[in-house]
Amino acid sequence: MAIPDEKYQISPTGRPAFPDGGGLKPPCPPCSAAPAEKIKVGKEMNALKTKTELCQILGFFSYFRDYIENFAGVAKLLTDLTAKQVQAIIPWKPIHQHAFDELKRLVAMQSYD
Repeated sequence: MAIPDEKYQISPTGRPAFPDGGGLKPPCPPCSAAPAEKIKVGKEMNALKTKTELCQILGFFSYFRDYIENFAGVAKLLTDLTAKQVQAIIPWKPIHQHAFDELKRLVAMQSYD
């Protein structure tokens, strides 16, 4: 295991924890690069049909949440579709597609170095 930089400490989840808590967090040393093939797969995904698919893709995007400013705000429309009162076959609308495309764009444009 790599010794963490003195600017931050590694949290129990394996991500850096900054004492001041401010700003976007840089990647921890062992996970400094997001695999290009995962990002490519994320960019090529189409509209989702079921809540299971939606939960899986939200989990994928959540891995990158530390690198995406206002992640929760962008993902809120999609997260709302996982509520109990929403049918298993989700009512996918253009506004949901826009939020989904925005998350894909934000993940693809980030530098994970």
